[in-house]
Amino acid sequence: MSGPRRSPQPFGFVEWFRPGEYARTEQVLPEIEASGASWLRTHLSWAEFHAPGGPEWFDWLIPRLANKLELLPCIHYTPPSISR
Repeated sequence: MSGPRRSPQPFGFVEWFRPGEYARTEQVLPEIEASGASWLRTHLSWAEFHAPGGPEWFDWLIPRLANKLELLPCIHYTPPSISR
């Protein structure tokens, strides 16, 4: 048998990748794919986007994840600089 196993019932995972976790993302993503999962719900921090290196991190992460799985992003944490 070749290729990822597919479950009779679609399922997904929840995983949060912190800024700069390139190696961990590259390690975990093939494991999620190999499980046969269809979706990935992930936490995206608006505050981390505004931190140094944030835009570059999310510009790499989001397409990398969405290329392999249906991505269900959850946006959290208003940056202190633009909150009340």
